[in-house]
Amino acid sequence: MRLLPFLGRRLRLAAFLVFFAALLILVMALDARTRPSPANLGYLALLSSLLVAGYLVAEWLIAGPYYEALGKAAKGEFSPLGLELPEPPPGEAPEPALLMERLRSDAEAEIAGRRLAAREDVEFIAAWVHELKTPVSALRLMAEAGELQRAEVLAEIERLEDRLRKALGYARSSDFAVDSLVEAVDPERAVREVLRRLARSFIAKDLRPELAGPWFELRSDPKWLDFILEQLLSNAAKYSRQGGRVLVAMERDGRETRLVVTDEGIGIRAEDLPRLFTRSFTGKNGRGDLAATGLGLYLSRKLCDRLGHGLRLESEEGLGTRAILSFPRLSDWNEPARGE
Repeated sequence: MRLLPFLGRRLRLAAFLVFFAALLILVMALDARTRPSPANLGYLALLSSLLVAGYLVAEWLIAGPYYEALGKAAKGEFSPLGLELPEPPPGEAPEPALLMERLRSDAEAEIAGRRLAAREDVEFIAAWVHELKTPVSALRLMAEAGELQRAEVLAEIERLEDRLRKALGYARSSDFAVDSLVEAVDPERAVREVLRRLARSFIAKDLRPELAGPWFELRSDPKWLDFILEQLLSNAAKYSRQGGRVLVAMERDGRETRLVVTDEGIGIRAEDLPRLFTRSFTGKNGRGDLAATGLGLYLSRKLCDRLGHGLRLESEEGLGTRAILSFPRLSDWNEPARGE
C-alpha cells in the first residue's frame, strides 16, 4: 500500500499527534517562566513534526504489507481462496484476518461439497443410463426374434417406467422447496392408488394386499408421499414369496402416527439394514435382483427428511420386513379421518 493512502487511513491519529504537539508548544510559548526563544520554539516544532512523521512512516512500513494483501484480495487481483495473509501487525485488530480465514474455510468446504455432488451426479447419470439399457435391450431382442409377448413387453415397459420415475424424482428432489405443497392426505386412498399401479407385480406373485383400518388423515405432499409409498410397496412385492401377503396398516400413539407396510418375504440381513438408505446400495437381496438400483429407499429417506417424516425398516432375514413411515404429531398435523 502506498504511503499517502495509508496516511489517509491514519488521518485521525496524525491529526491528534499534530494537535497534541502544537498544544504543548503553545503552552510553553504562553508561559512566561518557561517561554523558550523563537529559535527553540522552531526547533521544538521541527522535532515534533519529525517524530510524528517518523511514527507514521514506521506504522506504514509495519502495517502496509498487511493492508496491501487485503487490498489485492478485495480488488480481485487473484482469488482470496489462495491468499496467504500475513499475521496482523502489532496494534492491529486480529478479527478481520480471523473472519477472512473463516470465510475462506467455509468457501473451500462449499466448493468441495459442490464438486463432490457434481461428480456423484455424473456417476449417477452414467449408471442410470446403463440401467435403462437392460429393458431396452430385452425389448430389442424380443423384437428381433419376433417373440413379442404382451406380458413380457409390458413387464419391460414397467421396468423402464420405474427407472424413469426414480430418475425424475432424483432430479426434482434438488428443487424440493419450489416443488412441494403440504396438505391433508387420505392415506387409504393414496395406498389404493399405488396398489392399482402395482397390480401387475402383485398378480405375478399371487400376492394378497390387505389394508387394515382405522385410517388417520395425514399432512404431507401428495406427490412425494405417492412416490415414497410406491417404493415401499414395490419393494414389498419384489421381495415377497409367491402367494404371500402384504399388509398396510396405521398405528398411532401420543408421539406420532405411523403407516406400516409389512411383508412376509425373504427379509433383510442384519448387517445390511444400516446401509439400506445409502444411495446405490442394494444389499444381498438387491444383488440377486437385476432390477434393483439402490435408489428408491435413498430417495424416500431424503424426501422424508425434507417433509419432516420418519422412515425406518425392521426386518429379520427369512421372516419378512416392516417399513415404517412415521408422521410426528405436531400441533394439528395429524387428525383422525375416520374409523377411530
